[in-house]
Amino acid sequence: MTGSNPGRVAIDDDRDPSGRRFKVPALVVEKASIDEAYVQLPAGASLSRDARLAADAIKTLVRSRLGLVVSVGAASNKFLAKRASATCKPDGVAIVASDEDVAAVLAKTPA
Repeated sequence: MTGSNPGRVAIDDDRDPSGRRFKVPALVVEKASIDEAYVQLPAGASLSRDARLAADAIKTLVRSRLGLVVSVGAASNKFLAKRASATCKPDGVAIVASDEDVAAVLAKTPA
C-alpha cells in the first residue's frame, strides 16, 4: 500500500497477513474500522457503471485471497454508501446512483 495521508492508502501492490499478494490498481482506500473501508473511485468515474466493476473486483479479490464474503455499498458520499451496504448484507452489492435509489436506502434506515 502506498500513500502519504494517515488512514488513506492507494492499493497497488501489497500483501495480506498471510503474505499473499494483492494487485488492485489505482483505488484509494480509507480504512474506517477493522472490517470496513471506503474506496474512492477515480475522478470522472461513472457511479452506476464503474462502482459495479470496482465492487465486483473487490468482492472477487477478498473471496479468492481471504475466503471471506463482503457487502459493498456505493454512493456519492460515505453515509449513503454505508447505508447501502447495510441493505445488501451479507454478500451483496448496492449502488445508489439515482434519486430513487437514495429514497429507497433512506426508507430502510432506522430512525
